[in-house]
Amino acid sequence: NQYGKLYFDKFKMVHNPAIIDYFQSGWNLTFSVAIDFSLSNGEFSDPGSLHFIDSDDFAKKSPYEEVLTEVGSILQWYTADNKIPALGFGARTRLSSRTM
Repeated sequence: NQYGKLYFDKFKMVHNPAIIDYFQSGWNLTFSVAIDFSLSNGEFSDPGSLHFIDSDDFAKKSPYEEVLTEVGSILQWYTADNKIPALGFGARTRLSSRTM
């Protein structure tokens, strides 16, 4: 063609495994969650906050809870004990000025 030709001396096909390939070969996943409780996310009483708790409907999940439920419900089956460790950071209790 008008652009010329390209020749290769060697060609090597490389398989990049997908995560499911690892699981099918017996690997276990270690999945943990950290939740940011800092004030930059807003107060739990503010409907615009990621941590909003609806006092009229405690069963309603916050955006954080929705994501953790969806992702966790899938990934838990690939952990050794079907558990997901969780920790929080940036919280401050009403009785202390220290951030945890």
